Amino acid sequence: MASKYYFSTRDLVLIAVISSLGGVLSTYVGYLGNMLNNLMGVPFGAGQFMAGLHIFWIMLVYGLTKKKGTALMAGFLKGFVEFLSGGKLGILAVALTVFQAAIIEISFLFISNPKTKMYAIVGGLSTAANIVFFQLVFVTYDAWPLFLALSLVSFVSGILFAGLFSRSVLEVILDEKVEKERTYGIKKIVTLGLIFSLAFGAIYYQFGTPDGDVLNITGNVENELSINYQDYEDKLIVINTEMVGKYQYEPPRDYEGIPFGILMDEAGPNGVKMVAMASDAYEVEFNIQDLMDMGDVIVTIDENEDFRLIVPGREAGEWVRMLVELRIE
Repeated sequence: MASKYYFSTRDLVLIAVISSLGGVLSTYVGYLGNMLNNLMGVPFGAGQFMAGLHIFWIMLVYGLTKKKGTALMAGFLKGFVEFLSGGKLGILAVALTVFQAAIIEISFLFISNPKTKMYAIVGGLSTAANIVFFQLVFVTYDAWPLFLALSLVSFVSGILFAGLFSRSVLEVILDEKVEKERTYGIKKIVTLGLIFSLAFGAIYYQFGTPDGDVLNITGNVENELSINYQDYEDKLIVINTEMVGKYQYEPPRDYEGIPFGILMDEAGPNGVKMVAMASDAYEVEFNIQDLMDMGDVIVTIDENEDFRLIVPGREAGEWVRMLVELRIE
């Protein structure tokens, strides 16, 4: 007997589980992107090559249900879970993911059974839409060559990860032997290998990277330190400031934390630069003397129980979340 509901219980469970998993693992994708930026020696941009992994989950669940509306539901849920998980984009994660999911819905609107090439094209377009979204909302890229270059990198990522990879995973799950047996076997091996590699990386990210319980001060210092926040409870100060950035804004409020100057006095830096490193491989370089001269820079504990660097008057990207190390150079 046919169900009187458009989405079956199986469909709704698939959408909920896969979308939520994608939202939770969005920080892992950011970690991979930041690692790639560091490897290429650039502050941003190279990480766009991993952007297709954000859309992979939406394409995957769409392929499993094959129903219109799935992408929008999955996009909203993925973005909302990412927001609840403390993603750096905040509530904008919902708007961005729904925007990208809408492109998938429109592209598949009149195609009941899209093939591999269509998956690749739609995956590329949906992934590249993140660059377009930020340009429309924030005018992030003043130089059009940079905008076009990043769009191209993101498009290629979408073809590979959101399109071809999701289609290959579907073939493995559904056992769709759509090509010659030998070719299918090779593709299956490659697909499973990539799945296990990403899964291993996710497990390492979750359990093998430094957590936020301790902040380490390392490098060119007299004394390397492992900071426990509770050990400085009698030295905490309160500052009132706002955070202004291109993507985020936090209104003026009180922040309680350890004065940066106290940490430097104890560590005894011999270098002039400091690299603030987060657990997701994000990092920002500072001039130590500039921070000392400001006088109100602090290290606090945020709502997720992670260390966070508060730098009043600086761009939001310099307020490093999930802080695990201050490396002096």
